[in-house]
Amino acid sequence: IVLVLGYIGAIIATAMSGAGFPPSEPYAGIIAIVTLLSAPLIVFLWVIIHELTPSHHQVWTRTSLAFIIIFATLTCINRYVQMTFVRSSLASGQTDGLSLFLPYGNPSVMASLEQLAWGFFFGLALLFLAPAFSENKPVLWTLLISGVLSLGAVVGQLLNITALTFTA
Repeated sequence: IVLVLGYIGAIIATAMSGAGFPPSEPYAGIIAIVTLLSAPLIVFLWVIIHELTPSHHQVWTRTSLAFIIIFATLTCINRYVQMTFVRSSLASGQTDGLSLFLPYGNPSVMASLEQLAWGFFFGLALLFLAPAFSENKPVLWTLLISGVLSLGAVVGQLLNITALTFTA
């Protein structure tokens, strides 16, 4: 909860600062740190869900857990690169080719990695987790809708349809 509040606080502070999108420092750094701390906790949450799920649904939660581990790995790689390589390159003035590694650039390797993590693997994790909640319809439908929207963002990026990517 503290990490979610920190993330939301950084987003609100960015909006109120008038800096626009993408977020500037220190907000981008706060978002990166919160994401780095949150990703392993999301994996831990998925493990708890898997362990508490009845055995006849665990094939779904186990598959979902595999996807959430890939999601967390890609997200952490992206944020770590932002906090180390990109930040030090900007500070030293070495900006040749750096645009490919900016988190919100287009084209950008890191933006593509982020979309792969949050769109493809997170979307699949949600869709595979949904059947474990077949008795809880609100949770089931929330997971299904969120998973489809996440995958829609990937389709948007692949087909270059910005309206589906949820980006600026």
